[in-house]
Amino acid sequence: MKSIRLTKHALEQCVERGTDKTEISEAIIVGSIEQAKPDRLLYRANFQYNKYWQGNIPN
Repeated sequence: MKSIRLTKHALEQCVERGTDKTEISEAIIVGSIEQAKPDRLLYRANFQYNKYWQGNIPN
């Protein structure tokens, strides 16, 4: 398998979205794949996040 390299923009988005490189890698490896644009793929996986985030307290 190729190594997963993240752009500077992707790393900045990690903070905004409450994730990290480990979860992104896992989503790419085991998540569902969708067509995002004609030349782009979207990898999706849901992870439990039990911390305060963007003004919301976890249930």
